[in-house]
Amino acid sequence: MDSSNPAIFLDSRRVCSDECAKESKDIQNEQIENYELYQYLPVDCDGKHARFPEFSYDHTNLVGRIGYGYTEGCVVDNDSELRNDPARLTRDRCRLQLFTRIFTGCPNLRPGVGDPNTELDILAGSSSDDLSAFASCKREITELQTYYPTPMLECIKEVQDPKHIVEPWVRGGDNTRDFIRRQEFLKQCEAQIFNRPSCHKPMH
Repeated sequence: MDSSNPAIFLDSRRVCSDECAKESKDIQNEQIENYELYQYLPVDCDGKHARFPEFSYDHTNLVGRIGYGYTEGCVVDNDSELRNDPARLTRDRCRLQLFTRIFTGCPNLRPGVGDPNTELDILAGSSSDDLSAFASCKREITELQTYYPTPMLECIKEVQDPKHIVEPWVRGGDNTRDFIRRQEFLKQCEAQIFNRPSCHKPMH
């Protein structure tokens, strides 16, 4: 290495100088620090039996973490009050109703402010079961559409002519006689290879 040019090696390209590696290491160290240096008594409490610091002091091998993960005994009443009071719930499923977006892959493309009075009639529609005056007419129309197909148009009849859609050949695929002969040949070869008695007649 030339002493006149000490910066011939780039220190910023080392593994320890990588920004992603440094960030990951810092996050891991912060998690370890938060777990090891967790505040046992975050708030003051007058209840003597709500916390057990004396137990942790007397048994050094058993480290009790009050409130780590859920809640502690000193504030359990406040926590229960918040959880059981419907007026204070922030994740009440009865009030929170999530609907699927109409346009999932892009912003809302609806044209401006809608008209609920008109849109509800179009979206919901109306039932025709209670229209007794039109029941017979509706039944006749259904029967006509079901049992009497609409006649084909003249211009479509020419397109549906069998000579336009049916292929010209009569038979296609492998020859049936050749397929049977090949099966017999394979069975005879199998009998000769494995010294099995052949029950098939030889080919002529």
